[in-house]
Amino acid sequence: MGNGLAPPAIANGRIYTTGNRNEDDQLICLDEKTGREQWSVTLRSDVPEYRRMRWLNQRTPTVDGDRVYAVSEYGDLVCVDADSGCE
Repeated sequence: MGNGLAPPAIANGRIYTTGNRNEDDQLICLDEKTGREQWSVTLRSDVPEYRRMRWLNQRTPTVDGDRVYAVSEYGDLVCVDADSGCE
């Protein structure tokens, strides 16, 4: 799931977490039983990443019903559909 130490949020048979991979800050969804990735969403920011701070990626997503909320490494709040990752 890339670089970072984000704790997961587990709800409705899915695991949600954040991480840095492919030079992007991402929200990632995995199937709880198989561990297979279901979807990922890039948490965009206009501010370039400071690579030395990747290890501070400790932002746990919040699941509320059919929505998942995540905060980017620069404080942007993102809300996506829990099933698809669509905004």
